[in-house]
Amino acid sequence: MPNREPFFFPGGASGVLLIHGFSGSPAEMRGLGERLAQDGHAVAGMRLPGHTSNPADLAGTNWRAWLAAVEGEYERLQAVGDASTAAIGVEPLYPCC
Repeated sequence: MPNREPFFFPGGASGVLLIHGFSGSPAEMRGLGERLAQDGHAVAGMRLPGHTSNPADLAGTNWRAWLAAVEGEYERLQAVGDASTAAIGVEPLYPCC
């Protein structure tokens, strides 16, 4: 699938963090990201650790690494805008850490 790389579209003070599904890539979220950017939002589409074109890379990571990556990207996105940032599609894999 083309455009598997993470993306960032600058925009207004509101930001949206898009996170792909299991074994997916940012390409899944690019269309939505482009639309949100057209509507004036800053949009980041990240790639979770281990989610490369090689399925074996998933064996070296876990949900804690994914959560840490999401938190880091969320903080980076907040630093770009002056207002609050919304996270779309973030549902913990486990109810507690």
